[in-house]
Amino acid sequence: MKNRLALILCFMLTSFTLAAQPDSVSSDNHTKIRYSNSFLAGALLGKKGNGSYTTLTTIHGIRCNRLGIGLGTGYEAYTEWRTLPVFAAVSYDFAKVKDDAFFVQFNGGYSFAYRTEEYEDNRDYDVDGGQTFAGILGYRIKTNKLSISFSSGYKFQRIKYSYTPSFWWGGDVAAPVTTVERDMERFIIQIGVGVN
Repeated sequence: MKNRLALILCFMLTSFTLAAQPDSVSSDNHTKIRYSNSFLAGALLGKKGNGSYTTLTTIHGIRCNRLGIGLGTGYEAYTEWRTLPVFAAVSYDFAKVKDDAFFVQFNGGYSFAYRTEEYEDNRDYDVDGGQTFAGILGYRIKTNKLSISFSSGYKFQRIKYSYTPSFWWGGDVAAPVTTVERDMERFIIQIGVGVN
């Protein structure tokens, strides 16, 4: 877990270093490529019995006209799980309203996962994490150099894990291993602030 947190911190520090770099402009068609970031907070809303929890995300990358690409990481809470997703993000401003824009965004990557302590009652517990993706629709309001965004969409998270019973008196017989693959689907709503 400490190695994962160190990796996330290194990524964020590198991203802030890139923010200090000047914008670059292509001399051929005057297309401006600029640094872009966003910090988002929101909710993961599940159907009854699955719970609704929080999501915190940061995405850093570049923007060229209406297209944005970047890398992101964050923290997400589910009923029995906490995940640290690492993903690629692609967004496109499909409609402009003066300096503001409606956008569509797709995120895809992998989440490292751990189960909450109150449920960790199994010996040799092994979590592989799993793939994650999201499709998001939003509206971005530009104010000077900052922007505020409101977005919502669909979030998918898969987690694969295995465990053995806490108590096993099988003698020479190996403890049975149970492997589970769990898919969690949520409606996601977020508010964000960033440089675009």
